[in-house]
Amino acid sequence: MPGVIRRFLARFRTALGRRFLWCWKLEFHHDDDGYPHWHLLIEYRKKIPEEVLIALERWWGLGRINVRRVKAEDIGYLFKYVTKAIEEVPQWVGAHKGRIRVFQTSRGFYTEQRPALPQNYCDRKVGVAA
Repeated sequence: MPGVIRRFLARFRTALGRRFLWCWKLEFHHDDDGYPHWHLLIEYRKKIPEEVLIALERWWGLGRINVRRVKAEDIGYLFKYVTKAIEEVPQWVGAHKGRIRVFQTSRGFYTEQRPALPQNYCDRKVGVAA
């Protein structure tokens, strides 16, 4: 699946007219089928043009897209959310021959040293794109 994500990101970069840092995480729905879905974070500080937002779902081609802006003070919680360990793995994953990549970042994503977050920081709720 990383090839599909790579092509999607390439079209997104072309539409925005610039490079951006990104991170994606594969998760499985908590149902009997364990349907896969991806969370994608991009570091882009401008408003995404409406025509690009409309085209995103067509470019993705694997279901719905939900785009949300993340406030700077919430990025620590969101990053912690998307990097959490996979708790339950669907049966079909165990039967899959070959590797399944579950996480990847662009070079330089989230490498800046940041101050430590307050201990109760993870108690806050943040919307997450699915």
